[in-house]
Amino acid sequence: KMPKRSVFLSIGGAKTKLDMLIPARKLIRLGLKIYATEHTHKFLKDSGIKNTRVYKISEGKHPSILDFLKKGEMLKKT
Repeated sequence: KMPKRSVFLSIGGAKTKLDMLIPARKLIRLGLKIYATEHTHKFLKDSGIKNTRVYKISEGKHPSILDFLKKGEMLKKT
């Protein structure tokens, strides 16, 4: 099922990140907002793909993925 508003990406490994570049660009072209954890965020940003950095729940920092889910941020149309 295709998301309608946004996606959350946390991708491990350099090869996997490279494999995700084309799909991530397609997601942006479809008008989806991308939320990503630290290394994924940096990789996407350095690759010219706009995304919003969020913390993993285990990091205990904010804004975390849980914060966005609790307030429905990832469910709102952007």
